[in-house]
Amino acid sequence: MRSALLIVLLQAHLAACCGPVVSRSPAINSSGAKARSDQRAKEPPKPSVPLVTWATEEPEEPRALEFTDSPPLASLPPTTEAPPPFPFHPYDPDESTGTDKALEPGDLPRDCADVQNSGISDTSGVYRIFRPSCLNPEKCGKDVSCDLQTDGGGWTIIQQREDGDMDFFRDWASYRNGFGDDHSFWIGE
Repeated sequence: MRSALLIVLLQAHLAACCGPVVSRSPAINSSGAKARSDQRAKEPPKPSVPLVTWATEEPEEPRALEFTDSPPLASLPPTTEAPPPFPFHPYDPDESTGTDKALEPGDLPRDCADVQNSGISDTSGVYRIFRPSCLNPEKCGKDVSCDLQTDGGGWTIIQQREDGDMDFFRDWASYRNGFGDDHSFWIGE
């Protein structure tokens, strides 16, 4: 009788909150008599109402997790000493990097750092630099824009856009060869 009352109360609760209940299995009505299995409520359930099911069986006993030791990893041969650490040198802007060595008389500047460090100039502008393998300065020099003031100077400017007049939407050959004027350019080879 107690379980019949519980079912009736549950059906009444579901009907009140979620709409009419459809009986899918024999149910017990309020008088305690079994209802027929094909008995249905007058209105179908609302489509947004989920079907609620429950089991009357007792749940399984909770189980404890069991842990087992894994097989040992293959042992590595012992080492006598640790490998040397990776060399780390903090950045020092005043320290020589090897590219700022003074040019010998007759040497040609390879980049803007050479222009600055050789004393050719300390003013930003356009300077001619040369490939290290250059044997004929008349044929292998390239005019580049050098920034000799920012962060210590010696910067070769690869791209500069001062205004929107220069069209940078170009093909690969244009970028390989370089294009532009003194104000907006891509340096190229």
